[in-house]
Amino acid sequence: MVTKIENYIFKKRPQFTRYSFEQHGGFFDQNIVDKESCKKGTGYIPIKSSNAILYNTSKYGGYGSVTGTYFFLVEHTMKGKRIRTIEMMPLYLSKKIHSKEELEKYCKEKLELQKPSVRLARIKYNSLLKINGFPYHITGKTNDSYWIMSAIQLLLSKNYYEYLRKLYIFCKEERLEEEIVGEKNIKLYTCILEKLEKSIYSHKLLNINYNGKSKNLKDILESEKENFLLLSEKKQAQILIEIFTLLESNNFGANLESFGCGKKCGITKINKNIDKLEEVLLINQSPTGLFENSIDLKKV
Repeated sequence: MVTKIENYIFKKRPQFTRYSFEQHGGFFDQNIVDKESCKKGTGYIPIKSSNAILYNTSKYGGYGSVTGTYFFLVEHTMKGKRIRTIEMMPLYLSKKIHSKEELEKYCKEKLELQKPSVRLARIKYNSLLKINGFPYHITGKTNDSYWIMSAIQLLLSKNYYEYLRKLYIFCKEERLEEEIVGEKNIKLYTCILEKLEKSIYSHKLLNINYNGKSKNLKDILESEKENFLLLSEKKQAQILIEIFTLLESNNFGANLESFGCGKKCGITKINKNIDKLEEVLLINQSPTGLFENSIDLKKV
């Protein structure tokens, strides 16, 4: 039985899906945001929309952290040019919008978009997007950007997974095992570099602030390889775990201060304007991931 489970875990293409859904729950954070903060930003909800006096958020404050229920794709005019953006539908308004026409009215009146044309009325949370050749799940919104999370799991040999497990134990419990040596650390470091250069990970959006400049992870690891060799085995282990975090199917970021980066770098997001991307496909999957079809968001 153990052998059967291991064969499944380490096979080349394990199926990996996330459940896509429409968000429900509270409309917004119940704590009122002060008027000064409301003046600096947008998207705040009036304390009482039926009261003309309290409707002014820049004077009386409002509610922030508005919950979105789903996203949608809209084409509109900006500075004389037609562009496509992904927008969020607030939960508190979703029950009032039942048609494409009503959604376009919302775009015009609330979002103040010029000549909006809704191209795709509903994109759920955790929907699968293929962006510039790499698959992601869209997980949330922040200002004019969207959080995206890797939709594939890093595939390594069984030996490397076992070694990574020992690195985790070493860093957490500070218990040095004989198997943890600089030579194996360097081999794992080189393996990750090869993944970033030759595999599907060469298409992953991993631009990081490196000594004041934006660089992709592969270039950073190449530049820091000599420095990595000089570090203690414990420091090497910590860095390898942080790098591995950036290649997993999450979006927590990593601490690469030792390489001249930040404490929480590599968090992946895209601008809501998809015209800046070469390819954006929405992949509709069956629950098992065995069947799928795609929609080109730049052409639909």
